[in-house]
Amino acid sequence: IVHERTDNHVIAEPLEHTAHQLEYIAALLTPPPSLLKVAHNPVASITIDEPVALAIAKMTEASFSQLPVVSSNGCEAVLTPNTITRWLGASRDVGIVSIDDTPVREVLAFQEPTECHRFFASTASIFDVLEAFQVEHAQGRALTAILVTPSGKSKAALQGIITLSDLPAAYALLTTRG
Repeated sequence: IVHERTDNHVIAEPLEHTAHQLEYIAALLTPPPSLLKVAHNPVASITIDEPVALAIAKMTEASFSQLPVVSSNGCEAVLTPNTITRWLGASRDVGIVSIDDTPVREVLAFQEPTECHRFFASTASIFDVLEAFQVEHAQGRALTAILVTPSGKSKAALQGIITLSDLPAAYALLTTRG
């Protein structure tokens, strides 16, 4: 960007730092980073009729705390340790409960009302992810996971999962571009 007077004398020249900042912004926006760059794949899941003991084992072995729950209708929910704990707390009055005999379906009835998950198409960007977490937080909900499918629909095959713990990687991706 150079402004010239009518007598061809330069009156303003951009600093090199300013030019680099403009290039950095352009690199962020064209094209924006894909959400697949931070999504975990393959996605572990559990069926709605499998025992909660299997869900706990999967979560423990792989060290994650969000487990998509699938059925013939696609992804139904995301099971979290909070949900399992609420189920156990509610079951204390019943006496002995069996994690081997209780299907995930029964445990899901104890999901926190503020927990939610969203589906995104694999073509979405990191900006879409960051905005989703911000919007849900502003509305008083905890976005436990963004589930990535080819179409962004719950019936499609899961291609990836993004959780709150992935946000630092998303921000790092933005700050290292350009």
